[in-house]
Amino acid sequence: KLNSLPKVVYFFRVIGMGLGGLAVAFVLEENKAPLSSWAWMTLCCYIWPHLAYFRAKGHKSPFKAEQTNLLIDSFIAGTSASLIHFNLLPSVLLISIATADKVNSGVPGLWLKGVPLTLLGAILCSIFTGFSFHPTTSFSVVMACLPVAVIHTLLVSMYSYKHYQATGPK
Repeated sequence: KLNSLPKVVYFFRVIGMGLGGLAVAFVLEENKAPLSSWAWMTLCCYIWPHLAYFRAKGHKSPFKAEQTNLLIDSFIAGTSASLIHFNLLPSVLLISIATADKVNSGVPGLWLKGVPLTLLGAILCSIFTGFSFHPTTSFSVVMACLPVAVIHTLLVSMYSYKHYQATGPK
C-alpha cells in the first residue's frame, strides 16, 4: 500500500503540473520572459513529473522517495510564483495546490515541511528575476488558470471520495 503512493501521485502530478504550466506559460508570454524562464517552466511542469515517478519507482523505499518528490514540488511551486513575478491568481493557485497535495498524500505534517521549501524556492528564484513583483492578473491568465483549478481539484476530490468509500471511516 505504501509503495502505491508514487503511482497515485504521478497521475495527479502530471495533470496538476501540466495544467499549471499552461497558466505559467500565459504569464511568461505576457511578461515577454527570457528563454531561461521558459526552460525552467518546461523542466518543472513537463519533465519533472516523469523524472519524479521514475526516481520513486527505482528507489529502495518508493514511499520515502515520493515524500521527497512532494517536497521538491513545493520548492518548484515557490520558484514558479517568483518566475511569474507573483502574478496573484496563478501564484496562489500553484502554491495552494502544491500544499493541498501534501495534505492529500496522507503523510502527517508533510505540508508543514513543504512551506519553508516553497519560501526558499521563491526567494532563490527571485534573485534571478530581480525580485519582480507584478501581482495583477489579466483575464487571459484567469482563463488559463481555470483548467488546473477545476480539473485537478475535481480529480483529487473524486479520488479522495472513492478512496474514502473503499476504506470507510476510521
